[in-house]
Amino acid sequence: RVYKNHRQLRDQWAARWGQAGQTVANFLLLAHELRKKVDYDLHLVFTPEDKNEAFQFVAQALLAVRRVR
Repeated sequence: RVYKNHRQLRDQWAARWGQAGQTVANFLLLAHELRKKVDYDLHLVFTPEDKNEAFQFVAQALLAVRRVR
């Protein structure tokens, strides 16, 4: 199935895989919000700590997906 927006995708993850799916849905929401901020705020400056935090976030999201697969 193809989803028309991020909300539909997050809702499907939560519905299909319960709490683990909700965890993935929460990561998807945070990732989407961060991506919008990065795409549209040209004044953002990223420190090495910011980059490390982003990598940690991605790692947590991937681990959450792996748990439900």
